[in-house]
Amino acid sequence: MDVFVEVFKEENGKKKVLKRKKASSFVKAFIGLLNVQMAQATRTIKDTSGTDRSYGANSNNFAVNAGAGTSTYGIQVGTGTNAVTIDDYKLQTQIAHGTGAGQLQYGATSIDTYTVSSGRAFFNVQRLFTNSSGSDITVREVGLVGLFYSTSYPVLLDRTLIEFTIPNGETRGVNYQIIVSV
Repeated sequence: MDVFVEVFKEENGKKKVLKRKKASSFVKAFIGLLNVQMAQATRTIKDTSGTDRSYGANSNNFAVNAGAGTSTYGIQVGTGTNAVTIDDYKLQTQIAHGTGAGQLQYGATSIDTYTVSSGRAFFNVQRLFTNSSGSDITVREVGLVGLFYSTSYPVLLDRTLIEFTIPNGETRGVNYQIIVSV
């Protein structure tokens, strides 16, 4: 499986990719939650608050489809620069949702239907971030955070270091492309 993170902006109704990077790592919680679902078992996994939680199989696990204004799950952005480790459970320094200094407006996280073509299958998870803070904001880390048990406990699935600037008054998108190949 390959996962890529893209930074894009929309121009004339089309997505223009500004940066593309292989995702740094699915972190420990990802494999733990995949194990929970496949084994239909219960495991202890650290949520984004750093609290160990007991997770069991549930049809709502792995939800990343956060609505506009919701920054607790879905794709998140931050300013942290620490190296990614397998034990990461949150972004180092998440950028808050809002229009104040240092804040970004989080759009809805959307997930495409998967596509199968030429021996591979893939889908995209994307979110737009709008800067109305009054100053440019430099993003240095992105994360994919899943929500488990409907609304209870968000869990970091991936953290990737990628640097880009969102100028004041502009919007940038982050896209996770998840690919499996035969």
